[in-house]
Amino acid sequence: MLHPYATSLAIGLVVACVLSAQRRLQYPQARRCDQVDTYFGEKVADPYRWLEDVDSPETLKWIEAENKLTFSYLDSIPQRESVCRRLTDLYNYERYSAPLQAHGRIFYAHNSGLQNQSVYYYQDGVDGPQHMLLDPNTFSADGTAAIDGFAPNRSGSLAAYSTAQAGSDWSIWKIRDVETGKDRPDTLRWTKLTGIAWMPDGKSFYYTRFPEPKPGAALTQANEHGKVYYHRLGEDQSKDTLIYERPDHPHWWLAADLTEDGRYLMIYMSEGGDTNALSYLDLQKPGAKVTPLADRFDASFQVIGNTGSLLYVFTNDKTPRGKVITIDVQHPDASQWKTIVPQQPDSMEIAILASGKLVCSFLHDAH
Repeated sequence: MLHPYATSLAIGLVVACVLSAQRRLQYPQARRCDQVDTYFGEKVADPYRWLEDVDSPETLKWIEAENKLTFSYLDSIPQRESVCRRLTDLYNYERYSAPLQAHGRIFYAHNSGLQNQSVYYYQDGVDGPQHMLLDPNTFSADGTAAIDGFAPNRSGSLAAYSTAQAGSDWSIWKIRDVETGKDRPDTLRWTKLTGIAWMPDGKSFYYTRFPEPKPGAALTQANEHGKVYYHRLGEDQSKDTLIYERPDHPHWWLAADLTEDGRYLMIYMSEGGDTNALSYLDLQKPGAKVTPLADRFDASFQVIGNTGSLLYVFTNDKTPRGKVITIDVQHPDASQWKTIVPQQPDSMEIAILASGKLVCSFLHDAH
């Protein structure tokens, strides 16, 4: 084993060699323009604004020159191939995802080692035979199509899944019949980082989507005006029902979830950080409106279950290490909230309501 000083010296020599090589490299010249913006009375220069036009001939020419320079250097490193072989050996091991259970049917993802994408399987019960459900490695020739969302309905008869191309945040949702292994005609586009909230009967669900971008602007247009929609299986996406939007706050991210009994639609609103506001919609009350429960962004609120009108909420509201409270939607004022599991000396990381029990996981001395 090398002495720590020797290791540090070796690393220092490598860094020195890299820096020396960088000093010899001739980087492509990027044109400086005269773009100046004024923000709150202050002038701010932005001389490389032209590079934001990612498809212009000038930008493409500059990117080509950058790539040529980068790979001319990387290809000259003699240890690169051996490092690649070693990393490949380390990464070549079998792995599984945590399973999902729906009405006795178990869903999970499996990777044999070096597959570009994990393959999704299901089986009926713990001892049932394994059946392949989705193989995203067949979705594209280069293996870059990935499943970035997966949600079986409660009976386990259907599985909603979303695919993203080449690392894009945009996803397309499809519905696969588990028994036949074939997709239904439903196709949901222009979704990004959204979940699927199935209704208990498995015939419809809630989700969030954005307006369709302008032609050619899918990767550059700002993500604004996300809206919560209701989709019925078998209907075209254009017929989906708009449930909630906030045109007064176009930058808010909206997400929807359902309580297990299917009565309350929970709507989460975020400004992009780790805090959120919380509202709900009573789906069993005709003409009901979306009602705020926590109409502020100074804490996080996560509904983990309910008993009738009583919601169990995992929150760090005025308790940075977390707690579990109840909110009765019939008496939603904050003065009526009740603490069920108070803040502990250790941070609460996870809270789950299952089979009438609260299961809480705490972080103690970094584990």
